[in-house]
Amino acid sequence: MQMQGEHYIDLTITLKPESASVSGAGALPPKPLTVTRKASGIFFDLVDAADAPDPIGPLDATAAAAPAATAAAPASGTPGAAAGAVAAGVPAGADTAADSVAMKYYCALNFNVGGAIKKNLTVERVAEDGPLSPGAFQCARRCNKMGPDCAAFGVVAGSSCYLMGAVNATAGGADSMVTAVCMKNVQDWVALGSARGIAVARDKYYCLPTFDVQGWPAGQGPGADEYGTPAKAPVTDFPASTEPTICAGQCSTTGGCEFFVQTVPTGCYLKGRPFDSDSPYGTTGPNKNVEVTCFRGEDSWLRAGSVLDAALPQLPVSFTGGGVLTAAAAGAVAGAPGAPVGNASALTYYCVREYGLNGTVYSNKSVGAGDIGTVSCAAACDVAGPNCAAHMIDALGTCTLYKSYQLNTTAPDSLKYALCFKSIKEWEAFGRPDKGMYCLKKYDIAGDGIATRDFVTTAAGPSAGAGALEFCKAQCAATPECEFSVTQGTKCYLKGNLQGGNYGKTGASPLSDAACIKGADNWLKFALQVSNLPASGAALPGAAGGPVALPPRRNVTGRTNGAGGGREAGRAAAMAAVAGLGGWLLAGLLV
Repeated sequence: MQMQGEHYIDLTITLKPESASVSGAGALPPKPLTVTRKASGIFFDLVDAADAPDPIGPLDATAAAAPAATAAAPASGTPGAAAGAVAAGVPAGADTAADSVAMKYYCALNFNVGGAIKKNLTVERVAEDGPLSPGAFQCARRCNKMGPDCAAFGVVAGSSCYLMGAVNATAGGADSMVTAVCMKNVQDWVALGSARGIAVARDKYYCLPTFDVQGWPAGQGPGADEYGTPAKAPVTDFPASTEPTICAGQCSTTGGCEFFVQTVPTGCYLKGRPFDSDSPYGTTGPNKNVEVTCFRGEDSWLRAGSVLDAALPQLPVSFTGGGVLTAAAAGAVAGAPGAPVGNASALTYYCVREYGLNGTVYSNKSVGAGDIGTVSCAAACDVAGPNCAAHMIDALGTCTLYKSYQLNTTAPDSLKYALCFKSIKEWEAFGRPDKGMYCLKKYDIAGDGIATRDFVTTAAGPSAGAGALEFCKAQCAATPECEFSVTQGTKCYLKGNLQGGNYGKTGASPLSDAACIKGADNWLKFALQVSNLPASGAALPGAAGGPVALPPRRNVTGRTNGAGGGREAGRAAAMAAVAGLGGWLLAGLLV
């Protein structure tokens, strides 16, 4: 009997009340629930196993077998050494040579630009891609290997990779066939948004034409009132508005407005929390009913370009969660001179990477980037005394001291290097404990996989997302070996090894709904303890012994939270459709 080839399937799903794996937030169906769906428009391919090896392998078996030594590998200041230190713990197919020269990219989904094509090749989809960008991980690796000869890359239909030597930001536009286009140079990314940008009295806006972005009405959304009833919600919808410049002016005077969407023929909508998949407002992608979507200010535009950070290769860094960072340790980790000399009476701060907040600013100062800058920022907070309630350092090395702050303004932000609180009590408040779980929204944490649970519900929209999060928290609480959980859509990942592991990447992640840590002890262990203690290495409060080197964060070549997937269904058909496209990706070639 010939089984290989395309097949169609009729699928019947039965949810039984005794099945804990399909119950959500403790709610079991009162009776057997049968749902029948005919998948007549969907096919799958059966191929020989040798032709379609799983690039990752099963989650539980591999994660359990990860050597404990990799989690305790010493930190290194050189990218190549750091990549080598975790080589034993990454899956087959990892390319440490390419990842040791990984670059930061700024990406647009479903958007096309002009440029000079250097190479065109086919790439495989891998688990690291995530749901938004099939093919982008491997295409980024190829661009990284080319060094300065590759300025950007584009992926068409999830498998055709175009490597570009230069970018023409004024050519192209919204295009559903383009999975993503990603640029190495921030100048190219700024040029893309500026090509159709808008300037008003207070702000500059960076825009994408005929493109919609999912988000919440400005100042609204889940968690907006977690710290008390907010002021009256601002007006965010102006259905009669016809001019993007007028819409921009409204955004600039409305709290919480990060971007706006101008529709045709009329309609101005002020929004925040871009790319939040829980929002029922808008759908990210090309939309002929949208005249333009514009982001307020360069920071918002740079964050918009970081939407795929978690799905692209990155240089290994020195943080998975927890650890102690002092003046002496900062110099050792960074591998360069210039660390502060230290102060024996320095305070200890409790920090999280890639998080930001708003508050009353006491001072802004450039102190240097990375771990050295983080310690220098802590030293500045020491000197400011009661005028510094918290401090934050961004990726460029700017240290901001806050005289006061609002906890309900904290948010994941890949452009921030570290956010630090002054006491364990304030660190506890930042975690907002609920039934013993401390959650960070839109955040991922590296660890080892324990189990995966699926959340099934008949609800839709934000209520479904909230139910999945509560379900995942409850699953972790009921599993003794679970230290934390990560919720991504209807997938619940129960994980251990909070300070290491092969699954996930610690930091801001638009693909994750939330990462939730179980128990006050684990929450404190997750904090990066930062202090300007001297090189003599006195023990930090709350930490046994003297300063220790930070464990290296896993490169994103480690596994994503889920188990590895096989090839895309229908990949052969997609490849056939792309084969005749040639240089179609580029709307205008540079010569």
